[in-house]
Amino acid sequence: MIERILIKLLIPFLLLQPITSSAQETLIYSEYNVHYRRGLELFHHDRFGAAQEEFSQAINEINRNGETNDHLLLINAHYYKALCSKNLSKPDAEKLFVDLVEHFEESPVTRLSYFHLGDIYFDKKKYDKAISWYKLTDRDDLNPAQNADYAFQLGFSYFYKKDFDKAQPLFEEVRKQEGKNYYPANYYYGYISYKKGNYSEALKSFKQVEKSSLYMAIVPYYVANIYYQQRKYDEVITYASALAENKLQYSLEMQELIGKAYFQKKQYDKALPYFTAFMSGKSKLSKSDLYQIGYCQYQVKNYNEAISSFKELNGLKDSIGQNSMYLLADCYLKTGQKNDARMAFEEASKLSFDPFVKEHAEFQFAKLSFDLDYHDITVKAFQYFIITYPESDFIYEAKEYLGLELLATQNYKNAWDILRSIPEKNLQIRTACQKVAYSYATELYNLKNYDDAVIIFNESLKYPLDAGIQAACYFWIGESFFQQKKYDDAIKSLSLFIDLSNQQPQLPYNISEVNADYTMAYSFLKKDDYNKASDFFETVLKKVASSKDPDHKKLYADASLRNGDCQFVSKNYGAAINNYDQVISLKYPGADYGLYQKAIIYGLQNDITDKLTTLKNLTTGFPSSIYLDDALYELGITYLLVPSYQEAASVFTQIISKYPNSSYISRAHLKMGLIYFNLNDDTKALGEYEWVLLRYPKTAEGIEALNGAKEIYTQSGDAQGYLSFVKRIPNITVSDAVKDSVMYLAAETKYIKSDCSGAVKEFSNYISSFPAGNFALHAHFYRGECLFRQNDFDLALKDYEFVADEPQSRFTEKALVNAARINYVQRKDYAKAFRYYKIIYENAEFKSNSLEALKGMMNSAYYLNQYDDAANAARQILISDNSTSDDLNEAHFYLAKIAVSTNDLSQSFSEFALVANQKSVIGAESAYMLADIYFKQKNFKAAEEQAYVVIKQKPSFNYWIARSYLLIAAIFEEEGDYFQSKATLQSIIDNYKGVDEIVATAKEKLASVSAMEATDSKLLPEGNNEEMVLDSISNND
Repeated sequence: MIERILIKLLIPFLLLQPITSSAQETLIYSEYNVHYRRGLELFHHDRFGAAQEEFSQAINEINRNGETNDHLLLINAHYYKALCSKNLSKPDAEKLFVDLVEHFEESPVTRLSYFHLGDIYFDKKKYDKAISWYKLTDRDDLNPAQNADYAFQLGFSYFYKKDFDKAQPLFEEVRKQEGKNYYPANYYYGYISYKKGNYSEALKSFKQVEKSSLYMAIVPYYVANIYYQQRKYDEVITYASALAENKLQYSLEMQELIGKAYFQKKQYDKALPYFTAFMSGKSKLSKSDLYQIGYCQYQVKNYNEAISSFKELNGLKDSIGQNSMYLLADCYLKTGQKNDARMAFEEASKLSFDPFVKEHAEFQFAKLSFDLDYHDITVKAFQYFIITYPESDFIYEAKEYLGLELLATQNYKNAWDILRSIPEKNLQIRTACQKVAYSYATELYNLKNYDDAVIIFNESLKYPLDAGIQAACYFWIGESFFQQKKYDDAIKSLSLFIDLSNQQPQLPYNISEVNADYTMAYSFLKKDDYNKASDFFETVLKKVASSKDPDHKKLYADASLRNGDCQFVSKNYGAAINNYDQVISLKYPGADYGLYQKAIIYGLQNDITDKLTTLKNLTTGFPSSIYLDDALYELGITYLLVPSYQEAASVFTQIISKYPNSSYISRAHLKMGLIYFNLNDDTKALGEYEWVLLRYPKTAEGIEALNGAKEIYTQSGDAQGYLSFVKRIPNITVSDAVKDSVMYLAAETKYIKSDCSGAVKEFSNYISSFPAGNFALHAHFYRGECLFRQNDFDLALKDYEFVADEPQSRFTEKALVNAARINYVQRKDYAKAFRYYKIIYENAEFKSNSLEALKGMMNSAYYLNQYDDAANAARQILISDNSTSDDLNEAHFYLAKIAVSTNDLSQSFSEFALVANQKSVIGAESAYMLADIYFKQKNFKAAEEQAYVVIKQKPSFNYWIARSYLLIAAIFEEEGDYFQSKATLQSIIDNYKGVDEIVATAKEKLASVSAMEATDSKLLPEGNNEEMVLDSISNND
C-alpha cells in the first residue's frame, strides 16, 4: 500500500520534471529535452497549441536520433501531446490516447489515458464507451479534481443508461463535497431516490438544489410532487400555492398537483379550477389526469363536460377505462341520453378489473336494452346475467325483465331458441313458449318455409295452455300442408282446428272458421272429392253471404264459382248454374268464367239456344276477357252443331284473324276445313288441312287433319292425289303411322299412371324412334313434366324449349312457364327468363300465368340492368286486378331500387316508403334504404331515427339490422362522436354471426375511426405518462 501511494505521488513529479540518467549533463542540453521542457512550460500556461508543437518536436527528435535511453520521456511527450489535443477539443485526441495505450506498456501515463478517453467519450455522449474506459481507470492514479469528475461523469453515464443502482452511489459521493458538480449530483441523486420511492432522501437533495439559480425554476415541481407522493396533500397545496405567482418552468404541472391534492381530499369543486388551468395549456393529457378531471366534473354535476373527458378514455383496457365507461354511462343517464348510456355500460361490462362495476354494468346494459326495445339483445343480456350472476342482488329483477321481454318480443326465432334452452320451465315460461313458438312458426309460414313452420307449430302444441293459440296452430299446420299439396294432412289438421274452434276460444285476429272451411273445400277439390268440396264451399257461402268485409266479396265470388265447378263435375247442372248466376248477377270478379261454364252446361243439356245466347253475352259483355277465344271457339262449335256453317265460319275466321297466337288456332283451321268439306269445297278444305299439317304435324290436330284429307281423297277415289298430298308434308309417312301411335300410347299410359321413371324411359324411346313423329310434341312435353318433377331441370328445359319453339299448341303456355322458371330460379339465366316471360305475358290464356310473367319480367330485367323494362313490368303489376298485396309491394320495391340506380332519391324514397312497413325481407330493406337516403341527404337525425326503426322492426332480419348499425356508426363518425361510432362497430364485430361482408366492413371502419380518434384525442399515448419527467440539464452545467 505504501509503495502504491509513493507511485501515485511520483506520477505528477515525473510528468513535470525532465528525465535524468547517468549522462544527465548531456541530456540537459539535448535538443529533445529542450523541446520537452518548453512544452511543459507552455502547457502550464494553458498554451496548449504551442505546447503540443513542442511535444511533437521532442517526439520527432527522439525518434530521429534513435535514443533508447529516453523511453520514459517519449511516453510522457506522447501523453502531453494527446492531452493538448483533448484540451483543445481536437478530433485526433481520441486516436492519440488510443495509440498511446496500444503502443506502450502499462505505466502511470497509460493508466491516466484510460481516464481521459472516458472523458472524451463522455463529452461525445457515447456513454457505453465512456463507461468502458472509466472502468479501466484506477482512481488511485487520479487527483481529487479528477476523482470528482470521474465519479460524476461515470455516475451520469450509468444514469443515462437507467442503471440507477450503479449511478446513485457515485452521485452520493459527489454531492457531499462542494464543487462544480455539487448541484447536478444532488439533482440526479434526488431523482433516483424519487424513482426508488425514497422520498425523504429525494426531498433532502432537491431542497439543496433549490438554492441553485440553475435549478430554482425546476426543482419546486419535484418537491411538490414528492409531497404528493408522500400523501402530504396540505403541504402540496401550501407549498405549490405559495409559488403560483413565480415564473416556474413547470407552473402548469404545479396547477395540476394542486388539483390532484384537492382531488385526494375529495374537495372536487376546489380541484376543478386547477385542473382546468392545467388542461388549457396542454394538448395531450395522461389517462389519470383525464380521469380525475372527468371525475371532478361528474362530482360537481357538470355532466356534459364530464362526458367529453370520459369519452377520451374509451378503448383503455384497464381499471381506469372500466370506471370511466361506467361513469360516462351514468352521465348519459343523468342527461337523458339512454341509448348512449346503454353503449357505455356495454363497454364497461366487457372489462373485468372491478367485478362490482362489471356486474352493475351488465345489469344496466340489459335494463336499458329493455327500456329502448332492443328485444333480441335484451333477451340475450338478461339470460347471460341470470346464468353469470345467480347470487346477484338484481337476480329477481333480471328474471322479471326477462319474462316481460319474452312475452313482448317479436324476434321469435331468437326468443324461441332461448326459451327452449331453459331446462326447468315454470308456468310463465311455458306460457311464453306456446306464444313465441306460435309466432315464430307463423313468421316461417309467411316466408313460405312450410316444412319448418309445421315443426315449430307442433312445438307450440306441446304447451296447450291457451286454447285459441292451440286451435290456431292446427289452422296454420293445415294451411302449410295445403301449400305443400299434402291435402289429406291439410284436411286432418283443419278438422282439428274446426273442432277446437267450436269451443269458441279467443282466436288470433287473422284466423277464422270461414278460412278453414275454404281451404278444406279446396283440399277436397284437389282430391277430386267434389261432393265434400261442394259441402264446404256451401258452408263458406252461408257464412259470408251477408258480410260487408271487402275480402269476403272475393271469397264469395270464388267459392260460388268453385261450388259451381263441383256441381258441374257431379252433373248437378241446375245447382251449378245457380252458383254461376250468383257471380254473374252481382258482376263479381269471375263473371266471364261463370258465363263460359254456364254455356258449356247448356251445351251438355242440348240447349243450343241458351248456349248461343250465353256465349254471345260473354263475347259482347266482356270484350277483354281472357276467356274470349274459348267462348268464340265454343260458339263456332255450337254453330257447327246447328248446323249453321256460315255463322260457324264467321266465328272461326274471327279467331284466326284476331287471335293468331291462341291455342285454338290449329283447331280453328281444322274446323274451317270441316266446314268447307261440308260445303263441298274440297279445295279449300284441303288447304285448311294442309295449313294445319305444315304447322302442327306432331299434334292430335295434325293427325285429324291428315285423316280429313284422307277422307276427301278416298271419297273422290283419288288415291294418287292423297299420296301426293302426303309427300308435300315433311316427316309424314303412311307406313309408320301405326307404329308411331303404339309406341306413344305405351309411354302416355305410364305418364297417366304417374310412373314418371317409366314414362321418361318410354317417351325417350319414342322420341329416339320418331324424332319428328306425330306425337313428338306430346312426348317432349310430358317427358319434360316428369323430368321437372324429378328436379332434373337441365333435361326438362330442353324438352320445354322444344315445345316452346314449335307452333302454338295447348302445351305451349305451360312449357314456356316452366322454361322461364328454370332459367330464372335454377340457372339464373335472366336474359332467357325475360324472353320467355315476355312471350307468356303477350300470349297468356291464364290470368295467373300473366301475373307470374309480369313479375318474372320485372325481376329478370332488374338483374339485367334493363331498368326501363323492369319499371314497365312493375307498373303493369300495379294496375293489374289480379295482383295481391305482396305483388303490389314487390312492384313498388323494384321501382324504388330502379330509382336508386338512376340516383333519383326523391322517387326511390317515395316508393320505399310504401313498402317499409311490411313485415318481410323487402320491407326491412326498404326501411333501411329510407335511412340510407336520409344519410345521403345529410339529414343525420332522421337517418338515425329511421335506422333504429329497422333495428326494432319485427320480424327481425339480422342482415338489415347489421347494415343499420353500420349506418348509425357512420352517422356518429360524421358527427365526430368517435366513441359511439367505435362502440357501435365493436358491437357488430362481437355479435353479428352472418358470413357476408358485414364484419369485414365493420373492422375496416373501426380501424379508420380509431385512427381519426387518435389524431383528435387529448389522451397521451401509452408510455408517455411518466409521473415526473426529469428535466434535461446539460451534464456540463
